[in-house]
Amino acid sequence: MPRDDIQCTFCDDLAVGLPFIQPPMCQRHYEVARLMLLLERTPSGVSLPAMERLLVQVAAAAPAGAVQVASDQLPQLVWDLLQNCERLI
Repeated sequence: MPRDDIQCTFCDDLAVGLPFIQPPMCQRHYEVARLMLLLERTPSGVSLPAMERLLVQVAAAAPAGAVQVASDQLPQLVWDLLQNCERLI
């Protein structure tokens, strides 16, 4: 659920309705940040191929339409996060 008054730190979309997410992120950036966090804890680490594989697994397990990120969007979304990593707390 979007927060009507707060914009995503990384794009023009509205932030998700979870006030504890800092900095505020839209659903797509939040999903990518979560993928990155999960992979950060694995021996293989974070990479686009690993994120694509994990995204497929997450999308297959989630209800239809719940995952809003497509694999072709991953490079740009990751770049948005990394380019502005000083904004991440």
